[in-house]
Amino acid sequence: MLSEKLIFPLTPVPVFPPLRERAAWRAMSEIPRNRRFLENRILPLAQNALTAPIPELPASLFMEFVRIGDRKHYEKPYFQRRQMLEALVLAEGYEYRGRFIDRIIDYLWAIMGEYTWSLPAHVNSGGDPLPELPFEMVDLFCAETGMLLAQTLNFMESELRDVSLNLVSGIRRNLQKRIIEPCEREPFPFWWGHGFNNWSPWCASNVLGVALTVLSGQPERQEKMVRSLAAIIDRYLDLYPADGGCDEGPSYWGVSPASMLIFLEELYNASGGKISIYDEPLVRHMGEFFADCYLDGGCFTPFSDAAVRFDPPVPLCRRYGERTGSEKLKNFTLRMLAGLNGEPYQPYTGYTSTSSLFRMPAFLFWLPAEEVPAPPAADSVSYYPVVQQLFVHAGKLAFAAKGGHNAENHNHNDLGQFMFFHSGEPMIVDLGRCEYTRHTFSERRYENWVLNALGHNPPLFDGVGQHDGKEYRAADVRFSQEGNRVQLEMELAGAFPAELELVSVRRSIRLDTGSGEIQVEDRWESRRPHTVQWNLYTPAKVAVRPGETEFRNGSAVMRLTLSGTPVSVAAAVPENPDPELTHSWGAPPCRVRLTAEADCSGAVTMRFTFPASRN
Repeated sequence: MLSEKLIFPLTPVPVFPPLRERAAWRAMSEIPRNRRFLENRILPLAQNALTAPIPELPASLFMEFVRIGDRKHYEKPYFQRRQMLEALVLAEGYEYRGRFIDRIIDYLWAIMGEYTWSLPAHVNSGGDPLPELPFEMVDLFCAETGMLLAQTLNFMESELRDVSLNLVSGIRRNLQKRIIEPCEREPFPFWWGHGFNNWSPWCASNVLGVALTVLSGQPERQEKMVRSLAAIIDRYLDLYPADGGCDEGPSYWGVSPASMLIFLEELYNASGGKISIYDEPLVRHMGEFFADCYLDGGCFTPFSDAAVRFDPPVPLCRRYGERTGSEKLKNFTLRMLAGLNGEPYQPYTGYTSTSSLFRMPAFLFWLPAEEVPAPPAADSVSYYPVVQQLFVHAGKLAFAAKGGHNAENHNHNDLGQFMFFHSGEPMIVDLGRCEYTRHTFSERRYENWVLNALGHNPPLFDGVGQHDGKEYRAADVRFSQEGNRVQLEMELAGAFPAELELVSVRRSIRLDTGSGEIQVEDRWESRRPHTVQWNLYTPAKVAVRPGETEFRNGSAVMRLTLSGTPVSVAAAVPENPDPELTHSWGAPPCRVRLTAEADCSGAVTMRFTFPASRN
């Protein structure tokens, strides 16, 4: 797809104006939104960086991942270094008085002196906490560090040359050695070359930024690298779900299709707009999926390892909508921009992993200068049949559900999972991501209850839930919509271990978009009796009463009534909650457990109604 559109030679034109182009920087700074952001967030960070010590990265922190499985102790100062360099460059661009240049050089010096730009969690250590690296492992953040340094050159190479020619040549040597040369090895040495998931566009877009910067004087070498990277994007698109759905979840969309957007923009810019695949339907569908994932109250659908709350990549959504002609994405961008009250992008609150000196300039230079009124969110029903995900927005209700299989990217054992918000408040939730440790992406992944079936609301049989693996999948998935009635049903028996001897486990989800009522019916049949349990998770306050369970969260009031096979109800906060749950929901959500006594068959209908308000 993309490889067929390549033309050469490419023109080494930066995507954003260099610092010396003062007219462009002054015009950008005059936009009230940008001025507030630069003066209230970037300048204080940069001013603090002038005197605060550069965060240290001692070997003892690097070794902790192998020794005790801890990632954050090393990653926090690692990312802080990059965040501070980004803030210093932008602050210098805003003021252009030279007062930040020496500190920029200090940070460049420190980063170039690191043993590796890769994270300990991504290095094949062989059990040695300080592994020997025959060449740099170009992982997500090694590539992103390369982009950060390349963008620093694109913004202010002439200013750095005025201080030291050797500094600039040293940056270029580092980029050649740590990024370009490893990616030129044959066969290609990194697994992200196969196009499987977010790693492919995330790494490729950053490596491309380096190649366009440091190989501009070597057109044949640059062309070979660009063709290699474009082939990776083609493989990524070939493997991507044909309906545009992102099975990694919306927060990973921000580094998957959104990173592909960066790759495409780099080529579009370097070719004067001649290299483009924005007219491909798949590319547009990939973008619009992100808008459909938005729930309410600043929250997104956290299926898989996605976060429920995160800073949406608003400028990338805007550019994506402009290039593909998607009104859905452009309107979504305006609503996100209006809903964030003038401080729409806060990448320095806590540690983050997107300090490539690209997304922040995109926020400053790509968003509309004028405050454009955001159109109200329209009611919508969007179903993605390949990834089997459903999103419904109807009045005060925002609902999501999924089928799929249990070997998805960042998989959870969650086929049949549903969640919803009402009146802007979470009522029944998907817990989302857990805290990442050395076990999260190992054979011990599903020991974490947030990731296994216990952390989701499909049924368990004698405490046994769905199994991981691609063969464990939803079958006979049927979606229908007629008037106000929306229905999604699926057969789930094949998602469970065979030793349970389940004949059928059928989940039917029905919504009335007029009243907002939700009904979830589970019917099961087995060759032997099982006690059946369901676990509903909610941040709401729960009151269990005879005949109904009441949920209250802010202005939202909901009642759950049950019919069919007799079921007992109990509510409690789980013991030993994962630390990420507090970050996601403010406190660990309550678990509402439904239990049906042992039998070979049965049926339970959960009916959720909202008596205190009309939908």
